[in-house]
Amino acid sequence: MAIGNGAATRLLGIGVLGAGLGLQVLAGPAVAWASDDAADGPSAAAAPEAKASEPSRTAEATEPSTSKDVAEEPVSKTNADPEPSADPEPGADPEPSADPESSADPEPSADPEPSAGDEADTKRDRPAAASPAPEARLLPEPAAAVEAQPADPAPVEAAESVTSREPAIAGPAPTAPLVEVEDVARVDTGIDRTRTASATVMTASVASSTASGGSFDLIGTIIGVVFGVITALEQWAAGPPSAPAGSTVSVRTSSLQVTDTLSVPADWYFPEVTESGHAPQQVIFLAHGFFGVGAMYSYTAARLAESTGSIVVVPTITSNPFAAGGLWINGAGMQSAVADLFAGDRAALTASALAAGYAQLYGLAAADGPVELPHTFALAGHSAGGSLATGAVSHLTAGALHDLAGVLLFDAVTTGDTVADALATLDGTGRFIPVREIGSPFNLWNFPSNVNAALSAGRAGHFTGVVLAGGTHADSIQGGGQLINIALDVLVGVSLPQNEQALVDLAGTWLAQWFADVTDADDDLVPGSTFTIATAAGPATATVIGTPPAADVAGRRDTVALAV
Repeated sequence: MAIGNGAATRLLGIGVLGAGLGLQVLAGPAVAWASDDAADGPSAAAAPEAKASEPSRTAEATEPSTSKDVAEEPVSKTNADPEPSADPEPGADPEPSADPESSADPEPSADPEPSAGDEADTKRDRPAAASPAPEARLLPEPAAAVEAQPADPAPVEAAESVTSREPAIAGPAPTAPLVEVEDVARVDTGIDRTRTASATVMTASVASSTASGGSFDLIGTIIGVVFGVITALEQWAAGPPSAPAGSTVSVRTSSLQVTDTLSVPADWYFPEVTESGHAPQQVIFLAHGFFGVGAMYSYTAARLAESTGSIVVVPTITSNPFAAGGLWINGAGMQSAVADLFAGDRAALTASALAAGYAQLYGLAAADGPVELPHTFALAGHSAGGSLATGAVSHLTAGALHDLAGVLLFDAVTTGDTVADALATLDGTGRFIPVREIGSPFNLWNFPSNVNAALSAGRAGHFTGVVLAGGTHADSIQGGGQLINIALDVLVGVSLPQNEQALVDLAGTWLAQWFADVTDADDDLVPGSTFTIATAAGPATATVIGTPPAADVAGRRDTVALAV
């Protein structure tokens, strides 16, 4: 039977998209694992020292004019091949090098299979339960925690606290023109999938490289082209960012000047206006995962904006590890750049929000004083974006740390001392700033991560999050794009509706508590214990992250392993 042109195009698109996303299985965890010693691989840049107190935030932010423009993202290349070692002298047998012992991989937790009655969900138009008040307890009382989910512990030593910082230097005002702002429909119709693809393609594929050697220039350019094409394909498949049906959140897209030479697309989610002249009081910065784009998380971002009353911004950052200066999703250069967005008067973030209609939406007039974004903010991230969020903490200025309410991670893939260094920086502020994870059991996508072990070692005695039974690495990827959801269902597994709802409910509750300065809620939960979370989509089961206390069982002392 002949296949029509439209059907053939969709099948081809799904096939190519699936192949592109499938690179995560090999490239994503492998790059994260390889980043254990060098966070940004071949394009490693020296991480700048931590900054000290920042200048006043009262500088006036002006609204830049908009124009259609796509920022170029430079691409760096790998270092030159090392010189071959000298041959050993004749007759002398070289000493064999000792292979380092590899750490034992944790045993995967058994994921409950979805029941036959569960329908394959495309993450569209699911009811979002209202977030309870900050003082309300979404999790059960400690007495309800009865079981422990075993896994292998992997203790991580906490890094030393940061004791010195250099003064922050205010960067120049953004000079690159912004792309034309798009007013995105609240409900995704699934019809127009090409509207924003061309405006969000990173042009790193044609950027120059700074390393020596023409062959590496060519390789870096080719890799940049490949990453640019895959990003464009994902953007097309995800469609424009949108809010779920019935949402009161306004979704806009503008450009965000991350550095003097790098501008990226940014999706802004503005909660409903309650009174003209009064804007929300918090901002949430949400980072996507490796090979992701911002629109893939549009429903998650919209639900967090609505349940917490906060502005949410989701930039689209390249996953190209050859990007110059480490300016990619898992690069140290990008960690520093994200931290700089919250320094001083936050000119780049404010300019992007203004271009997205922030002032007009909330009736903010320049005559009443400088138009600013809220000072209080939280960092959040999924997978490699979780590593970006925690890594950025170590680069925040003293003033930004004062405004930071907490860090929320969604199945974060962190390696090395990223989390330990972040916790040391937070502990050096003299106040408790929470870091929590909502994860899935051990799987192919999160296996290099040490986030749970690092949180357990660095935050003993505090509640550091949960692992959702039967969860997948893509539980936080809730958006309106059917093609993306089909590809993720095939590659990662079908997310259970109750787990997706539990993730949003827990995240909304924790963020609302942190914004209200409630940071110790549920600290009395027993690590390793399990409990049930009631959601609109059915009950979800979660295990508290951490190493539980030893227990005497029939005269024998057993210790339940760390939950992963």
